[in-house]
Amino acid sequence: MFKKLFKHDLKSVIRFIVPILLVLVALTLVGAIDAIALGRVATSMSEDASFLDIMLVMMTYFLLLLVIIAIGAIASVVQILVLVNYYKSTVSDEAYLTFTLPVKPRDILISKLLNSSLWSIVMTIASAISIGIIVVCLGLSTIDLSNIFLPSEPSIPSEPFVLEPGMVVVLILMLLIGIAYFFNSQLLYFMSITFSSTITRKHKVLSAIGCVIGANAIYGILSNVIFTICSVIGLGAGTSSSNPYTVIIVALSIMLAILVASSIFFFLATKYMLEKKLNLA
Repeated sequence: MFKKLFKHDLKSVIRFIVPILLVLVALTLVGAIDAIALGRVATSMSEDASFLDIMLVMMTYFLLLLVIIAIGAIASVVQILVLVNYYKSTVSDEAYLTFTLPVKPRDILISKLLNSSLWSIVMTIASAISIGIIVVCLGLSTIDLSNIFLPSEPSIPSEPFVLEPGMVVVLILMLLIGIAYFFNSQLLYFMSITFSSTITRKHKVLSAIGCVIGANAIYGILSNVIFTICSVIGLGAGTSSSNPYTVIIVALSIMLAILVASSIFFFLATKYMLEKKLNLA
């Protein structure tokens, strides 16, 4: 039954993802054309360029900036769609049907979390590819293509790059923190939406929006305080060690532990509210 629930969650979001991907393709095409035009116009301008030439460069640059901002905003749109899907299936009237299924609230929560993770990864990769295409088009438009096939002597670095063990640990910790922070934020939003249903019977949409905004603001303040404390602790550890990466490793390790612990708390709190405190009246 969990597989069917997860499949249903995917279908409920994919009907919105396809149009969004088409919009992303259109934005990529517009951005690539604009980047090529910007590069060509900028490289062909002379010192005595006219006012119209300068305005043309500014307009193409402004359009390219708008396209990149729109591509970045698509990830936020997908996040909102995922939260709306969670609200409809767990808090709104549709929740009556959801909780009649022979699945536990834990499975419902895990299904929503996996669903949001999948689409967030897809849209992140798609947005990165889109921006990468635009950057490549801008770069190709500003180089002399006539010299691209000319033979050149390979440059040999004077000192080979060596990845130190401390740097490897830092990179691994940063990757784990990024993953933990993603799940942490998703569970925070789910908990906020679920909590809104336990405190109100009317105006549930406004209550859910208010809880998400309030929880995000409070969590942002607490995160900054925790980051400062972790930095201070890391500096204290760094002064007593000869390893320059100690300060970073200690601070990142504490942050990772806090993210994991808070994620577990968010999950258990949401699960408890879904089982005991949910108000669908």
